[in-house]
Amino acid sequence: MAIREKVKRDGMWVIHSNDEELSAEDLALAYKQLVRVEDAWKTMKSALHLRPVFLTSPGSAEARKMLKKLKIESPSAVMSTE
Repeated sequence: MAIREKVKRDGMWVIHSNDEELSAEDLALAYKQLVRVEDAWKTMKSALHLRPVFLTSPGSAEARKMLKKLKIESPSAVMSTE
């Protein structure tokens, strides 16, 4: 691909969804919100000094579910206080 073609596409991204009812604007907004949620989670993890967790015990499946639930719910709580 020529440099001119790359320059034209600079800053563009492709989003694919199987939900045909969503408009391009809805998809773009959802993607941008995902970035905000991930940034909030990263900020919260650093504030709590969290490190990677390697689950190897028999109860690790339950612990993993709890961690995923916290990851999903906590960033929205953090964002709503801003």
